[in-house]
Amino acid sequence: MSQRPLDWNPMLRPNVDKVGANRAGATAIETYEELRNIEWQTRPAPLEPYESALADALEQILGRGTHDLPGIVAGLADMKVTDSSGRPFTEQSFQAEVKRLGA
Repeated sequence: MSQRPLDWNPMLRPNVDKVGANRAGATAIETYEELRNIEWQTRPAPLEPYESALADALEQILGRGTHDLPGIVAGLADMKVTDSSGRPFTEQSFQAEVKRLGA
């Protein structure tokens, strides 16, 4: 029986220096020669339930063709998806959260 692969990469190193981050090497997240990549995953840890719910909602909103910031925030409000502290998203808080999650 084969073991189910991880859905996150525990060996992924954080990118501390964003300069040159689009190339492998000293300033990249990982140096390919030193990496044991786990299939396609680039997450350093499993998603939290909040992150998973936000991702699912964004997939639905974007899948409906809504791509503008006001429309995305309105879609999250319609779906009753809140920020990590339980408050409704504003355009500013959504931008800050996406930046935080993408860092």
